[in-house]
Amino acid sequence: MLHARRMTIGISVLLVGGIIAYLSLVKDATHEHTLPAEMQTAEVTTTDHAADHSEHGMSVVSEQEFIAKMIPHHEEAVAAATALLEDGTDNMTLTVLAEEIIEAQTKEIALLRSWYEEWYGAYDGSSVLYAPMMREMSTSSQSERARVFLEDMIVHHEGALAMADSVAAYPIRDEVRTLAKGIIASQSEEIVLMKDLLATLPEY
Repeated sequence: MLHARRMTIGISVLLVGGIIAYLSLVKDATHEHTLPAEMQTAEVTTTDHAADHSEHGMSVVSEQEFIAKMIPHHEEAVAAATALLEDGTDNMTLTVLAEEIIEAQTKEIALLRSWYEEWYGAYDGSSVLYAPMMREMSTSSQSERARVFLEDMIVHHEGALAMADSVAAYPIRDEVRTLAKGIIASQSEEIVLMKDLLATLPEY
């Protein structure tokens, strides 16, 4: 009788211990582990760009699509900056910014075209699905034209960041990766400058 009671107690202890061990495993399996801070930051940055601009179709899924879409995207920026300078602006900082956009992106357009033709054949811009992002600057005053330009170019630059972010997830040539990183660095700085400029303009 005593022996049977001891066996029952022993079995109960084993069962309780097994249940506790099982629950511990379940907890570990379902626990959401926290990434290091630097990895969290990098992941959020990339995800934010893609999420913010998916509605504009600015994410790409290949090197070829990145090059094909970045050409008209740059061409639109050059056209808008040229129009701003032709209309005239007294804001020297804005003038220099427009000139730098024209110079840098004109060079990149030539480079992108040469890559496309070398790697993928003749470039046919009419086959590229690209929706214009810049409004016509037909407003009456310099400050109004400057505001339209800055508001639209900020979003335009953010679209370039989204493309450069998304292409990095796919197999690409080293020179394309270098260009994408350069676009992210330079246009991120220009976004900060444009937001500062926008804050100084009078409301219309």
